[in-house]
Amino acid sequence: MYRVSSRISVGVGDMYSLTVKYRVSEPITAQIEVRMEDGTLIKQEKVRLMATAAGKWNYLTTSTGTMINAGRYTVKFVCKECKVDELQVQ
Repeated sequence: MYRVSSRISVGVGDMYSLTVKYRVSEPITAQIEVRMEDGTLIKQEKVRLMATAAGKWNYLTTSTGTMINAGRYTVKFVCKECKVDELQVQ
């Protein structure tokens, strides 16, 4: 099982886009979680990752699910047999 956690900080209350750059050899199901700094779960979503062409990367775009306040959060991405290059927050 591959788990990657990233701490993010946002300065303005808003709904944010989350983009994960990943690579998998065959379609799989993964899970993404967003938690407040105190550990409170604010979003949990199962997502389908499509197979990636050799030498390429795919992108999964989702959101925080609701407006979040300025502050620090943890985004956790859990998948089996995948590689994650980065998480972008916009």
